[in-house]
Amino acid sequence: MDILLSIGMIVKNESRCLEKCLNALEPLRRAIPCELVIADTGSTDGTHAIAEKYADILFDFPWVNDFSAARNAVMDRCSGKWYLTVDADEYLDPHIDDLLRLLRKPESEWPDGCLITVRNYLTPEMLEGICSDFLVLRMARLGIGICYEGTIHESFRKNGNRFTMGQLGTLPGIVLNHDGYALESEEARKAKAKRNLDLLDKELEQHPDDLNCLGQCIESASQFPNKLVAYVVQSAEVLQHADKTALQGPSAPVVASHCALIGVNEHLPQAEAWIQWSRKHYPAHIATRLDTTFAEIVLEYERKHYVRLPELTEQYLKAYDQYQKKDVPVVELATSVLRAAETSHSYKVRAIASIALEKLGKSRESLKALAGWPIHQLSGENLQDWVKALILHCDDSGAQASMVQTLRAVEADYMKSGSSPWVKSQHDSLQAICGALFVSKKADSGDEPEKPWHILLTAEGPFGIAARVMACTDAEEIAHLLSAVKEWDAFPPQALAHALKHGALFPDHLSRQSVKWLQETALAVLEACEDFVPLLLARAEKTDFDSLSQTQLLYWLLTAALTREEVFSDGEAGVQLCEHYVHAAETYLSRCYSPEVVACHGACCGLNETDQFSFDYLIARAWREQGDSPAYIHALRSALRAAPQMKHFVKFLLDCEKHDGRKQVSPELLALAEQVRAILAQYPSDDPAVAALKQSPAYQKVAYLIEEPDAPSIDGVTQ
Repeated sequence: MDILLSIGMIVKNESRCLEKCLNALEPLRRAIPCELVIADTGSTDGTHAIAEKYADILFDFPWVNDFSAARNAVMDRCSGKWYLTVDADEYLDPHIDDLLRLLRKPESEWPDGCLITVRNYLTPEMLEGICSDFLVLRMARLGIGICYEGTIHESFRKNGNRFTMGQLGTLPGIVLNHDGYALESEEARKAKAKRNLDLLDKELEQHPDDLNCLGQCIESASQFPNKLVAYVVQSAEVLQHADKTALQGPSAPVVASHCALIGVNEHLPQAEAWIQWSRKHYPAHIATRLDTTFAEIVLEYERKHYVRLPELTEQYLKAYDQYQKKDVPVVELATSVLRAAETSHSYKVRAIASIALEKLGKSRESLKALAGWPIHQLSGENLQDWVKALILHCDDSGAQASMVQTLRAVEADYMKSGSSPWVKSQHDSLQAICGALFVSKKADSGDEPEKPWHILLTAEGPFGIAARVMACTDAEEIAHLLSAVKEWDAFPPQALAHALKHGALFPDHLSRQSVKWLQETALAVLEACEDFVPLLLARAEKTDFDSLSQTQLLYWLLTAALTREEVFSDGEAGVQLCEHYVHAAETYLSRCYSPEVVACHGACCGLNETDQFSFDYLIARAWREQGDSPAYIHALRSALRAAPQMKHFVKFLLDCEKHDGRKQVSPELLALAEQVRAILAQYPSDDPAVAALKQSPAYQKVAYLIEEPDAPSIDGVTQ
């Protein structure tokens, strides 16, 4: 039986997906006479063995940095009347009736080629709705002079010329489902983009005004911002000086919209002019109505120009709906992938529309625009956009209920499918923006309500508890609320700062978190307090040192405070914090560590750097109490080497010692220090005479008086 359809592929190291791809072709191969011709361009991962099980013709083709050469080699070995090209990470949808009807028509009714749909999925699970479609010429009749041209982003030519739309049929219901973008690592995506750009740059050198090539460069350069901007600037220059024929070409409207959108994304000064140029020359083109309009929406939103946004967002959403329904001229659908045609862009526009309506005083319409969003289909960024719009209604009970439902849905998905990159991205993004709601904004920002965390007041879990803590001023009630927290990792430190401000005790089980978490959280709590020194002093006075957990929590707050330079601007407060720190450290270390560890002061026990510093500081303090100032200073500097973050504390202690010590030092000792310092100044620091002098008894007597100006330092604190 004569072969009706030849399916051609080029493959290299596609063992992940090839068998799935070839299995998906089996219903088509059973329905009509088909052949499968595959060229392997250098696989080393078992791809060849998989291909052998399915291919009618399998051959090796050495890679020569030219996709057209490889595809033409495949086509040369085909004997069918039609040719279909498929990539290894594409899977033919089983609904193939439209294709079968076309192939069974009389040859006189056949077009020269056919556009079919490639559906790019954005999740490894290929979740419905989380994808973007575009029409692409993947089928052509053999025997009419067709071949591939272009080293990259290769395309069919008939007798050396591009197909006209009159020569083509369309089969939008025939879908190749593509998962390659969703599964590629960042490194692999970047390497592929670089390979493509290397090939495209060679073409661009020969044809610098080729808008089709420039468009392909722009589409391949998203991983390389500098190159992307350069391509866009070059494209805009070409467009502005192109002749009428070039401006009427299919690539020109798309490239113009690329310039507008990337100009906004990259904050280029030409962005607004490029938007207007695109609108002026191609007002009705789908690329303008989607990508350029999206660019204008983002620009107006960033400028806080809300008046035009309802109209612009309505224009965009109408064009988006027409694009999804394929209610657009085929030539516009087949020209290029439109960036703003993805589902994620449509939801960003909806969020911006809601925000604009609220800013214009249309609260009911704003809230209505946020209803009914398919949470499972939203990207992590879309979820954040939704929350940013919803918090403008943070005191509305309906908005609060929507927030609760969303938190529950995302958490349930995460518990069930947390290993899914898509689900994890949703979960992490929602956690991040919920945490951000507790961070104080500038009073004059005007972009958010004063207390955006109100949206979480009825929520369960750490964010709901944190919101209720923030809304409370009673210390006992706050302590009661905190006692219910089970997931401290997600708990906003701003709520703990609020508890500290109102004198509420932290629950004992908080102290059982990891040392790293306690360190980071203590710093974050202090960061969230406007004036934490008085709060800490008050907390230290109230702390029950018989309670190990309360002592430990105070200890971590005090050690965090002592890393902050501003603590020591008030010398008296600095001394008080120091004394409280000593009491907390002595109590905590003696009860937390074994007598053996305490006896050796933590030496060689692999302690965390904060606890080791505390042990070392207590040793230094003992030297000071014995009146041995040189030993005290030496011990402080040794302690600092273990914990450089304590530099402000050590500097404060050294300054105090220097001030107190000079009051007690005899005039004879001060004179000796000056003599030694004068001798040292006569020699380079690496001179052997300097090393010998530092070993002398005279130097040892005055070392603590003269080392500081010349000794190595950590940010100004000598070692």
